[in-house]
Amino acid sequence: MPELDYAMLAEFAKVEADRLTVVGASYTHVFAPEVPTTHLLHVAGRVRAKVDGSEFPLRVRFSDPRSNVEIAIEGVLDPKHAGRPYGDKVGVMFAAGFTVPISSEGLYEVFIEIDGEQVRRLAFDVSVGR
Repeated sequence: MPELDYAMLAEFAKVEADRLTVVGASYTHVFAPEVPTTHLLHVAGRVRAKVDGSEFPLRVRFSDPRSNVEIAIEGVLDPKHAGRPYGDKVGVMFAAGFTVPISSEGLYEVFIEIDGEQVRRLAFDVSVGR
């Protein structure tokens, strides 16, 4: 089964030519001028899979427990289209960006699922002001 090597929240992320570019990575706090508002959220990471492995589904899900809002991005990753192998493994990069609603101050969560199994929880706190 594919395994998540690492994942992070970021201000910006993209995958190009088998390279992951991430800006403003691993934040845990967002200052908002006011709430409600929206926030541009990027999630990036790498999944370790067997070189000859099958494609697998990846799901990134944002959750606001106060307003019961959930937004998900889903896709399929294919190890056969990843970069150069290391041993019998290959690193499959991913980056997803989406605008999420911020209803109030507090904790927001992002969940990463591989093959329907939750493999990581990321979170960030929102407060008004600086």
